[in-house]
Amino acid sequence: MNTNYESKIETTLKSKGYEDVLCSIEGNKARLVVKAKDKLTDKDTRDMKNVVMGIAKIQEVEIETK
Repeated sequence: MNTNYESKIETTLKSKGYEDVLCSIEGNKARLVVKAKDKLTDKDTRDMKNVVMGIAKIQEVEIETK
């Protein structure tokens, strides 16, 4: 099930304009690696957490930029 959630989260975030996104879910924690030129804004991180919460019902989200 987690693999399905990961691909849905990646697809949703890419459709919102993020260039490249990798998602991995371990237990009840999600980790996002996002390709970004600039630092993510609070709105960006909030949007990403909302996507993860909406799809996988996971509140603990770690976001890393590359």
